[in-house]
Amino acid sequence: MRGAATLGGWREEWETTGFVFDLSADGANRHRARLRVGQSRETRVTIQYEIVGHEIIPALPYDSAHGQPHRDTLDRRGRVVHKQWLPGKDFAEVVTEAIDDIKANWAIHRVRFEREDG
Repeated sequence: MRGAATLGGWREEWETTGFVFDLSADGANRHRARLRVGQSRETRVTIQYEIVGHEIIPALPYDSAHGQPHRDTLDRRGRVVHKQWLPGKDFAEVVTEAIDDIKANWAIHRVRFEREDG
C-alpha cells in the first residue's frame, strides 16, 4: 500500500513484514501488523485493531513510536483518548501481547470505540 492515506495525512512505508487478519466473518473487524525487522529482531512495530466500513479506522494501535512501546486508545476521529506506556517490554513482547489482546478482546474494544464521543 505505497502512499496509503491515514488519519492525519500520509505515512511513510517502512515495514519489512506486514499482514492483515480478519477477526470477524463479515470483514468489519481486523487486525494489522507492520514490523520492521533488522538483525533478527523487531526494530519498529505497529499492531492495531481496525474497524472496516466505508473507510478503515484504526481503533487500538500498539506501537513503538516515541522510542518506547505503548498502546493508544483512539476515538472515531483518530484522537488519542488514552495512552498506556509499556515500560520494560521489548518489541517482541509487545507484538505478542498486542496480538493476543486484539484476538481475544476485539469485540470489547469495538463496543468501547462505538461509545467514544468523536
